[in-house]
Amino acid sequence: MSSYQLQFERFPFPPYSDDEFIVAISQQLPLVILLSFVYIGVQAAKNIAIEKESRLKEYMLMMGLGRTALWTSWFIHYFLMIIIPVALVTIILCAPFTEYGSILQYSNWFLIFVFLLLWGTSLITLGFLISTWFSSANSTSAASGKWLT
Repeated sequence: MSSYQLQFERFPFPPYSDDEFIVAISQQLPLVILLSFVYIGVQAAKNIAIEKESRLKEYMLMMGLGRTALWTSWFIHYFLMIIIPVALVTIILCAPFTEYGSILQYSNWFLIFVFLLLWGTSLITLGFLISTWFSSANSTSAASGKWLT
């Protein structure tokens, strides 16, 4: 017969780290992040509606500006405005300010930055979409405040 001996061992893995702070802030952190970025999407929708109300868009199109250039300029404007809060929130969440570490100490800061930047970009484009449905700036800002939250 065979001389093999079978022995079972536990699969090695690092010790589990239980972060009690994440459990404590799991209800408030998404709300704080939502409220810090929704304003930019509402402002994007409102400013485009103001441009539509005052007929500046038609004047620019008459002067030879293309529609693509107009929408791209609005997107670049609000994209540059969203990079600053995204960077600040990423620093606040990922930088170790105390001896206990950062708020999200087991998360990669680059992934958090990319996630927040993509979410901010989606808020801007959703604001663009909502601004096309309304003709007045007040109704646009009210509707976009409702739909972006």
